[in-house]
This record gives sequence, structure tokens and C-alpha cells, in this order.
Amino acid sequence: MIDNLSELCIAFALPQERAGFSLSSCSNAPQVVVTGAGETSAYTSIHTVLAQGRIKCLLICGYCGAFSNMPVGALVLPKSIIVGYRNATRQSLTPDACLLTALDQSLNESTVRGATLLSGSRVLLDRKEKIEAANIYGLQHPSFVDMESAACARAAIERGVPWGVLRVVTDSIDDKMPLDFNRLNDHNGQPNLLKIILACLIRPNSIPGLIQLGNRAKSGTASLHAALYDFCRTVGAPR
Repeated sequence: MIDNLSELCIAFALPQERAGFSLSSCSNAPQVVVTGAGETSAYTSIHTVLAQGRIKCLLICGYCGAFSNMPVGALVLPKSIIVGYRNATRQSLTPDACLLTALDQSLNESTVRGATLLSGSRVLLDRKEKIEAANIYGLQHPSFVDMESAACARAAIERGVPWGVLRVVTDSIDDKMPLDFNRLNDHNGQPNLLKIILACLIRPNSIPGLIQLGNRAKSGTASLHAALYDFCRTVGAPR
């Protein structure tokens, strides 16, 4: 897979997903990048990183939503990624088998293994939208959703770089988004803080939901980082 951690790239979409994660004290630390949200930003960022030729393995990490009742903080190790982007050919992408095995060996027993992950073009806001998406794509349990994994994987496939995905659940099927984040992005698809603040001023009743979402994200981040540290210790151990 890789000879040392410096050949590994760990990719997060959002600054919140990466916040606090650091292996700077390690002499051969992996490269850690924040791609930005959505298909375009994710693909462009990973394509640029891999074009430098130093990275031999890509690990795509971050939050995901569940199409069933799943506890916040549950780790997800998908066996297939469904491309669900607008105007894209529907297909299934398969992570590298060696990387899946290495991840599997370092993760705890509660990790959801063998899952399907749908990468879509928008945030699914509530139970109704999740059920509709699951029906459209014929998803079976256990299934999850994000927005960046397929785009990152496509960039890796084009460069011939092995890749895998490790996600953490931050919203279950019955968790409703407090705001329509699909309307609160800038022209690059990134969350626009000013738009979010204005939306909160217009809908102050959304603030408790935002606080709850932040708490779920914080819990998920801690769970994800702990798993990544364990994985990096496993990969970096003397052989």
C-alpha cells in the first residue's frame, strides 16, 4: 500500500472535520488537505494534490448522513461509492482492497462495514428527502450519503492512486437540517457565513437546531480523529 505515512493524503471537505487533527510531531506525517464542500471543489483540490506525484494513497474522510437510525459518531467503512451527481453517469466505485483491509484491522468492532455510500450534489434536508434518494438509487441497508467522496475518488482513479473512504455519522434518518444549506452557499458551492447569519436572523427558531447540529458534528469529529490516529499508528508501525 504505502511505505510510510508521508505517502498518504488524508482529505477532509470542511475545516470543521479537520479541526484539531494533527500529526505534525511525526517525522513522516501524512499530507492533510481540506478540499472544500461539493463535487467541484473536492475534485479540483485532490486532482491538484495528486498531480504533484508524491502521494501514493488517498484516504477520504469526513461527515455523512445515514439512511437509517444510526448513532452519532458511528464510523462507516464503505465497500462501494455510488456516483449521484447531477448530470453524471450513475456508477459504482470500489475502494482499494488493500487499504480497506488496513482500515478494517485498525477500526473498532462497532464500525459499520460493507456499507454503500451515495455521493450527491446537495444536502439531504430531512427524512423525506433521504427516503426519496434511497428509493431512486435502490439503496440497501446499511447506506449513507455525502457530497465529496465520489469526486475525490474520481481524481484518484484518474491518477492511478489507491483510495479509500472513512466517514462518521453526524445525522441519522430522522435528523432534520435546521436550515436549507443548499441555498446558503457561495458561487463555488462553499458555505457562506454571511448568508447563514442572515438566515438565522430571519429564522431565529433555527438556532437551537444549529447548536444541536454543531454538537453532533463535534462528537463525530472526535470519533473520526480517534480512528485516524489509530490507523496512522498502525501504518507507521515498524515492520
